[in-house]
Amino acid sequence: MHHGPIRSVANAITGAIEEELYRREEEIPPTSDLHGHEWHPEGRYFASGTAENHVATWDTEDLERPVFLRGHTSEVRTVSWHPDGERLASGSWDQTIKIWDAEALELALTLRGHSDEVTCVAWSPDGERLVSSSRDGTVRLWDASRAFAAE
Repeated sequence: MHHGPIRSVANAITGAIEEELYRREEEIPPTSDLHGHEWHPEGRYFASGTAENHVATWDTEDLERPVFLRGHTSEVRTVSWHPDGERLASGSWDQTIKIWDAEALELALTLRGHSDEVTCVAWSPDGERLVSSSRDGTVRLWDASRAFAAE
């Protein structure tokens, strides 16, 4: 688990700092925990859940500060990019899964059904389904194609 702001990318073999990602500590408080990092399918972006109830998305080409997606009411522990990269799912201790429009940077859909903290979300390779697990002991399979058709 990472504690504090992300500041750099280190070479996995030498440990040398290769890229500085983030300088402004005021954007993410030093006590912030980041969770569930996942790369965008094209490799330019990655996303993380935060202890401050939002999702942070990072652009590694511009090395700008993160963009925050706000909408959860409790800690975000898991994130998953849709295979086409146009949507991002996040799971939270608020018992919800949120689907974000990655281009518009806004909430597209909230999925409810778990009765305890959501611990993991993952898209199927074809992007038609989303699976989630929770501390309520359930694993749920969501039909994303129907959910998006209803929008």
